[in-house]
Amino acid sequence: MNTPFLFKPEPIRLPQLLFVHTRSVGPGPNNDNTNPQKRLQQISWSIADDYGKTWSVCNHYLGDDNSGIPKRNDALAYYLQSPIEDNGQLATVLFALYLDLYRADMIIAHNLEYHLQAITREVTRLSLIIPSSFMPDNIQYVDLRVASAEFCNLDGKSSSPKYPTLAELYKCCVDKEYVSENDTLKDLEVSKSCYYFLKRKGCIR
Repeated sequence: MNTPFLFKPEPIRLPQLLFVHTRSVGPGPNNDNTNPQKRLQQISWSIADDYGKTWSVCNHYLGDDNSGIPKRNDALAYYLQSPIEDNGQLATVLFALYLDLYRADMIIAHNLEYHLQAITREVTRLSLIIPSSFMPDNIQYVDLRVASAEFCNLDGKSSSPKYPTLAELYKCCVDKEYVSENDTLKDLEVSKSCYYFLKRKGCIR
């Protein structure tokens, strides 16, 4: 008897989204991350899909000035958190981030340029042998400030709506107050909530 032909469909690959948030300390304005004397103090990123399923979360804090950052004990197999005590460990973290970026289809952040400046500054300082832009060529960018400006419609100094802060964006999206505790992991989770809300509203395609 002939064995019937069985069609085996290709698995569906969902778009991989990489959310990132950083915190830097050092001289110069808080909104300027180009000063080479600034240093990355905390970096968090997460890989998720377009339906809200989180696949991995990484959170790393640097040096001894992070006593105020909660040492979380999340019982999640995919959760990674560690202190970074030297440049060698920081280089390892940045390489891990680059590998996740290489697999991602889209990178998302509130004030994306600020966080990319922080990452690129450390890549340059450590003279890491990876593309100087740190960004794969085919990745898409979503800055939640820009994507949400028209939706939030906050009064600005010009005729155009001003870019909302993360707290303002969260208030517009879920009608709840958010007070940042200088913890990039919390800011990251808030950014993710805002992204999925804006996606459902059609502000992000």
